[in-house]
Amino acid sequence: MQQTRIRPMTESGILSAVAIVMIIMSVYLPVFGVVAGIIWPVPLTLLGVRHGYNWSLLAVVITGLVTAMVLQPLTALQAVLAFGGMGVVLGHAIRQKYHPLKTLLVTTAASLTGVLALGFLVMGINPLADQLDMMTEAFGEVQTIYRTTGLFNEEQLTSMAAMSAATLELLKLLLPGLLVLTSVVYAWVNLLAARVLLRRLGTEVPTFPPFTEWHLPRSILYAGAVVAVMFYWGHYRGVQPLDTISANLGILLLVLFFLQGLSLFYYLADKYNLSRLVKGIILFLTFTNGFCMELTFFAGLWDVVFDYRRLRSRSLK
Repeated sequence: MQQTRIRPMTESGILSAVAIVMIIMSVYLPVFGVVAGIIWPVPLTLLGVRHGYNWSLLAVVITGLVTAMVLQPLTALQAVLAFGGMGVVLGHAIRQKYHPLKTLLVTTAASLTGVLALGFLVMGINPLADQLDMMTEAFGEVQTIYRTTGLFNEEQLTSMAAMSAATLELLKLLLPGLLVLTSVVYAWVNLLAARVLLRRLGTEVPTFPPFTEWHLPRSILYAGAVVAVMFYWGHYRGVQPLDTISANLGILLLVLFFLQGLSLFYYLADKYNLSRLVKGIILFLTFTNGFCMELTFFAGLWDVVFDYRRLRSRSLK
């Protein structure tokens, strides 16, 4: 019994030390520190996959305590509460061999819960309003710099201020949805990093199907119809809660249909053997040109409706 505990205890200490170093890097390094601040839960994930979530929870506690002593308690609390749970949940999901989509969803939920808990329960702030205040201050500082340098006249500055105010109002409306998307990105990055390391350690991790085979269920069209009705009553009939809810659900649907459109593009690129240069040019235009982005979105919507690649038909066989 004592022998069986030596290895997980040793690995818990080593991986906790790695996590602590990554948190310290996130504080003091300007560029790489941002990446380290996002993926520092990966050591907790590795520990959870190899020895169970009890050991990864223990590593979270160790990491938090040592970080509090090395840096400061608030920094440790922010790091552990915002990202620690994500690492534990991801490790447990991989150990239990969850479907990749389920793994991504539960990890995203853990990330979102940690950020909201940090803001509302611990720091006593609304993280959404806090982000908006930071953006407002940033816009104000930029306008002050422009006014000081004299690059723009007062009329131009007034026009820029009006555009900034409109942008802030839009961001205020969409911040909940953007926060969800940010949590998805955090979960996805940690999942990819953990998968790479686990494969090097000889542990197979369930993977998503090839990107060319990604497809949404047709039932998402019903969700889109409901959101459209909510938007009508919210935006044109003045029902404010429906306006906010439909806008945030709408941006999530936009991203999903856009991804479906990208998946269709990769399928067609492989089918017609497009060169890397042509594919790169199209992708560059897709992410930089508004018309191409809209075209990709509608291509994804069209693919959901008509199942051009016959992916649903194949899955039923």
